Amino acid sequence: AGCVGEEQRYERLELPLHQAGSVLGLDAAPLAIGSMRAGERAAFFVAAGGGCPGPLGLELHLHAVAEVEDLSSDGGRSVLKRVLSPGKGRETPARGATLTVRLGSPSLANASLVPAAAAALGGDAVGRDGALSVGIDDGRVVGDALRLALHSMRRGELARVSLSQEQAALEPLLAPSRGGGGPVQAQVELISFRHQARDAAPSAASAAAAAAPPADPLAGAASLKEEGNSLFSAGRTKEACAAYARALGMAASGGGGGGDASRALTLALRNNLAGCELKADRPADALSHADEALLLSPGAAKP
Repeated sequence: AGCVGEEQRYERLELPLHQAGSVLGLDAAPLAIGSMRAGERAAFFVAAGGGCPGPLGLELHLHAVAEVEDLSSDGGRSVLKRVLSPGKGRETPARGATLTVRLGSPSLANASLVPAAAAALGGDAVGRDGALSVGIDDGRVVGDALRLALHSMRRGELARVSLSQEQAALEPLLAPSRGGGGPVQAQVELISFRHQARDAAPSAASAAAAAAPPADPLAGAASLKEEGNSLFSAGRTKEACAAYARALGMAASGGGGGGDASRALTLALRNNLAGCELKADRPADALSHADEALLLSPGAAKP
């Protein structure tokens, strides 16, 4: 960007579209970038400004476009997730799950959160490869923002999470890395996870760190479904999707003994998730849940 006729200054930036105006110092920048396609190079000219006697020139090269998901409950973009490498399958961690993750932060000089995690959890929780074994509800390591991100991830997924300064201050591992006024970056790799009630008996330590599973998984799942309905009605779509996903995991943990009641609840949750994911602008996930619903009840097709 610079005055027309003068030497131009070039920088390579990676930033959310809504921040382009403030970062580039040009209110029209988001509109200009929004008109471009990946790989395109274009020049834009606006009326005199920024100390220029004539038009201000802006030359843009849009190298790539990455989808960024807003995970914040109020849609305020305080927690943004960008998938760097997609995961496998459709299942996401439910409440009480035990995770194997790698956590890093480009906001830190050494980009590693392992020392802080080891100090919080103890050396036994950190593998030789730097992977952590931690409960998704363990507040010593996972704050509300990272928990939202992890609930949305699949096995093997690698994502970059951008947190506002306010959200980063609530993250035990990220709070020390804050600096300046910009967002704080965390890089999260979900290597694997297991739902304790279904996959393994919980250890004493993990049972203390997470809430005990309900005696009746179907009743617990039904309660979470109602919570999801309330959140969805209130316009809190992302939280509603997370509640439905947790309910689905809880219903599955009840095994096949629920009979017709279990089948009906699972079908309702699949349908709810299909609608919720569609409203959250995740059509592939919506289609996946709709397909599962049709497998459960071929007559449940809707136009």
